[in-house]
Amino acid sequence: YEIEKKDGSGKRPTTVKDAKKLGLLPSVTEIMKVLPKPALIRWMNKQVLMAALTLTRNEGESDEAYIDRIMYDAEDHSRQAREKGTAIHGAIEKWLVGWVPSDEAFWPYLDGFRDAMHNYLPLADFDYFESEKSFASPLGYGGKVDLHHRKLNIVADIKTSEFDENKALGYPEHIIQLEAYRHGLGMPDARMLNIYISTSVPGLVRIVEHVKNDGHWEIFLACLEFYRKIKKFPLDYNKREGL
Repeated sequence: YEIEKKDGSGKRPTTVKDAKKLGLLPSVTEIMKVLPKPALIRWMNKQVLMAALTLTRNEGESDEAYIDRIMYDAEDHSRQAREKGTAIHGAIEKWLVGWVPSDEAFWPYLDGFRDAMHNYLPLADFDYFESEKSFASPLGYGGKVDLHHRKLNIVADIKTSEFDENKALGYPEHIIQLEAYRHGLGMPDARMLNIYISTSVPGLVRIVEHVKNDGHWEIFLACLEFYRKIKKFPLDYNKREGL
């Protein structure tokens, strides 16, 4: 994920160039960026429209200046939503390995997550989930899985977003991601769970178990092949540069 900077001042994110030179593998989430995301695009468009509805045009303001202000406001809301989701996701990750948050704002989300998992799975088995497991697949991709449980044969991914009790959840790209994870972990027949945590309704957590569909794994393999070619990654990972 990161490598040391040349000047020794810390770390920086890896690039495709680094990956080719060092024999690093692209992640599942990076590979899946080649897929269209209509639900995300619709949400982003909605933020722009909401900003346009709530921002009053200043007297004498040009079209370009007004549009820039609308776009900035929409992006600011999107950034805040992303940061909130990331913070909640991170709190759950740390709580799973024994961290106790001092900020009470996290507890409704943690309590909702714990209760949902206990209601969905046998209480004794919940404690045996392994969190944040990294893997490198011989097929030429890697990743880090939120939760998996080999005894129960479950692979799970946590998603945070704004939703309420009435919103339908479960998207094809989430199933594709879980397919890639379970194959990468060597658990190709594992049950696939998405744990959806609402950032707008504290404590609301819904678990969706996806039914196996052969097409989703094939879609990921097609994405992997497309990613390799468009990024000019070596197709034979036994002959990577420098190895």
